[in-house]
Amino acid sequence: MKNQSKKSLTKSEKVKIIKENYKLKSKPVDFNKLPYIKKIYLLAVLRVLTDEEFNKIIPLSSNTKTKNLSPTQSMDESILDCLNSSKIILVDPNSNHNSFNFNHEKCLGFKISEVFWIINICQNDGERLQLFESYRLIYDNLTKFVPTDLSPNLIPQLG
Repeated sequence: MKNQSKKSLTKSEKVKIIKENYKLKSKPVDFNKLPYIKKIYLLAVLRVLTDEEFNKIIPLSSNTKTKNLSPTQSMDESILDCLNSSKIILVDPNSNHNSFNFNHEKCLGFKISEVFWIINICQNDGERLQLFESYRLIYDNLTKFVPTDLSPNLIPQLG
């Protein structure tokens, strides 16, 4: 019996597997169908986790990040997980190959705080919006929001 050892994947092999597993095949989510809380999460992500050119959503672990997304790392990861599980943001297949977990020749997943993200929303079932278009749409929508529930929990009591 021969003792066969599995060889490690090369960087180019890992990149190829990542691009195949995380290619952008998910249909964009219609912005008009997003719940209010997910719009808030997404706006926070876009305000805190974008590069200077406003071209991409950077990893939580990025040392270029200047603000905190939420009070804790765990909450940050939960926000990203919520948006990703709803297909509102997708893992960027161009993320660093070291941000993914491999076992032999399979990609088992990714490190949520280390990958780049791609926004995956559209308006009226159209094409995927660019980052700046998405930001403007969300910002305009949320700043024009008028609560319909005027319960004491939503309005502070005056003196």
